[in-house]
Amino acid sequence: MNAGFTSPIVFLFKAQRRCRKTTQLAWCKFHDYLSPLPPQKVRRALIDLFEMLDTPIAERDPYLDLDLAAFPYVNGGLFGARSSSPLYNNSK
Repeated sequence: MNAGFTSPIVFLFKAQRRCRKTTQLAWCKFHDYLSPLPPQKVRRALIDLFEMLDTPIAERDPYLDLDLAAFPYVNGGLFGARSSSPLYNNSK
């Protein structure tokens, strides 16, 4: 997996774990956002999510899917680096 793609995913998993201890419920939605998707749709969903996390709320599409709109803006550039992401499938 591309290192530029791995760091944001690790950040989201850690945020998901911390969601039980915080009032920022948006971070609790990472699992809910990905879990219903088949593997072949995970790549596109992560790209869309990273784009939303890198876009200030005021600059987002007002008709954005509610699942994506629930995530906060993350300043700092972690999600701004555009790198290629792998395809996901059911193989182990």
